[in-house]
Amino acid sequence: MEQSSGTVFFIEKGELGEAKRRALSGDNRQLQRLVDYYMFSYSPDEDGGESELQKWLGLAAERKLPGAAKSLLMNANEADGPDCPTIRKYAAGFSAELVTELSTVNGYLNRCLTG
Repeated sequence: MEQSSGTVFFIEKGELGEAKRRALSGDNRQLQRLVDYYMFSYSPDEDGGESELQKWLGLAAERKLPGAAKSLLMNANEADGPDCPTIRKYAAGFSAELVTELSTVNGYLNRCLTG
């Protein structure tokens, strides 16, 4: 059980396939659940790790899901990443207002976007 934005997300290993199928079919709720799962629950060596996270964040950026932007941008830090080029890539998919708002509370994010 992981928590993000005040909502508890559950994805059991056996549910991943269905969640992915539904997200690809346009279910943004499932897409947000996958973003949160890969941001907070996975180990980089399991379930496809970082490539899975990048895949779902990329789709979330295309669909301009604000929750996914917050998941990525609010939790960006120097120790755990993602790295600055990745942050810039995904931040480009979201509104300038949202990115500016988030970067004011996250120094690492601000350095990545302005550096």
